[in-house]
Amino acid sequence: MAAIDRNELLSQIRVQAYTILMFTTTEPQMDLPEPKSMKDLDSFSIVQLLLALEDIYDVMLLEEITSFRGETFEDLATFITERVSAGAAEV
Repeated sequence: MAAIDRNELLSQIRVQAYTILMFTTTEPQMDLPEPKSMKDLDSFSIVQLLLALEDIYDVMLLEEITSFRGETFEDLATFITERVSAGAAEV
C-alpha cells in the first residue's frame, strides 16, 4: 500500500476505537461516549486497536509503539502513515 488517505485513516481509527470500547465495556447497556483521543482508551483497548489497524493496513504497529509519543488519534494517524510509507519504500 503506497499511500493512505488521512481522512479515511482517521475515520477508521475512530470507528475501530469505538467498536473496541463497545465490546470491552463492563456495562454494555450504558451509552458510550465516542473516544476522542488515545487517553480515552485503556491499555488493553489500545493493543486491540493497534492489532485491528495492523490487519487493515498491513503494517506492524505493536512492535514499534514504544516510539509513539502522541496522544491524539491524529498523532496515531501520522504514526501509521509514516510506517506505511516506510514499508512501501522497502518494497
